Amino acid sequence: HMRWPLTRHHGRALRLRATGGRVRCVASEVKPPLVRAMVLAGEGARGVLEGTGWLFRVESREPPPGMHGLALARDVRWPLTVRTRKPGDRVRAGEKQRRLQDVLVDLRVPAESRDSRPVVLDAEGTVVWLPGLWTPPSRAEVSGHYLWAAPVGPSNHQDPSL
Repeated sequence: HMRWPLTRHHGRALRLRATGGRVRCVASEVKPPLVRAMVLAGEGARGVLEGTGWLFRVESREPPPGMHGLALARDVRWPLTVRTRKPGDRVRAGEKQRRLQDVLVDLRVPAESRDSRPVVLDAEGTVVWLPGLWTPPSRAEVSGHYLWAAPVGPSNHQDPSL
């Protein structure tokens, strides 16, 4: 990972950043992340996580094509919270736990977009899903409820076939 010197564009300080074979132009100001949150209490709950552009719904059927989905375990602890990451968040995969920061690095999520990615937690604060990035291994006992997730905007739009 490599950084080039600071430049100015329209009065904003910018840096070129190279990671994973790609070069990006990013803001150089370091702002503390604004944590946004939304609570989903059960079937029929829905909403858009402010500042991320992600729509979430709890339904009793699998999501349609083009949406991310998580089959919720029978023993899921309600309510679910969807929010952006906080320092110290940990992801549980089986018996092991890892820092969310390390998981995002391994998944090659650009540093400047990590604070806007949604994180789904159960009532105990355990990270259960990173929509579009990481899904826990499927469990045998599912509840019959699904959490749907989709980024709002043109990236989710499908044009009709010609």
